[in-house]
Amino acid sequence: MFDIARRLVGQPVALKGVCDCLAAFDVVPVEGVILNGAATMPGSDFEDNVTIRCAVTSGMDVIVSRNLADFTHSPVPAISPGELLNRISAASP
Repeated sequence: MFDIARRLVGQPVALKGVCDCLAAFDVVPVEGVILNGAATMPGSDFEDNVTIRCAVTSGMDVIVSRNLADFTHSPVPAISPGELLNRISAASP
């Protein structure tokens, strides 16, 4: 996220974005057990499987992704960024 944002808006704004995300969301640790579990999962994308294993292990409710098709084999449902924003808006007073 930082590298993409840094190229688009510069380092200070990119760093602020990362800090805002860290303040708003929990960061799931990626350890050997997660990586080993991901290596044994179906699906052709190892990194997506790491995301799924992190979500399962951490008890997450959803995975947020631009490519929902990559998570059809996930026991944790995937939603789009727009759907996340809709849910956040609906939950706000």
